[in-house]
Amino acid sequence: MIERGPFYRTSATFGIIYSPFVYKVWTPGAIDTTFRAQRLSFGLFMAPSTLAGLSSARFFENIDMGLGVGYKSQYFAAMFTLNNISIKQPRTYFVNDYQDKHKQYFVNGQVQSSIDLNNNSIFYTKHLWSIGFQVVIDLRVLSGLSESNGKESQRLQLN
Repeated sequence: MIERGPFYRTSATFGIIYSPFVYKVWTPGAIDTTFRAQRLSFGLFMAPSTLAGLSSARFFENIDMGLGVGYKSQYFAAMFTLNNISIKQPRTYFVNDYQDKHKQYFVNGQVQSSIDLNNNSIFYTKHLWSIGFQVVIDLRVLSGLSESNGKESQRLQLN
């Protein structure tokens, strides 16, 4: 059965954010000032499935990644992204031959109970572009570590 997919999609990705500008942060009562990369930032985001296929010869058949620009604070960022995902689509002749016809699919004279997604005579890889919005959480927040005036680490109390 061939079905239409949803209009929107959510996913979890890994990313690298580059902030080209460094700002001086001064805390009242602190002796030292710290420098922090924040505000205008650029990002590269990849889905875990794309990272797993980096060494594969079929890397471009399974791409789920995006480039973004946005604002970064100390532990969070918000980015507008241009995303590229790849999906396997059945070829037009296959859809026309089998959709809503209750026809059996034969290979070498044998009825097939499943279809091999790697069969390029039936499926092709389609790349889709989309515009997205991503909220990014710095891993230091998840690990519970925070810088305290640039000198020592302390535990965050997350409730």
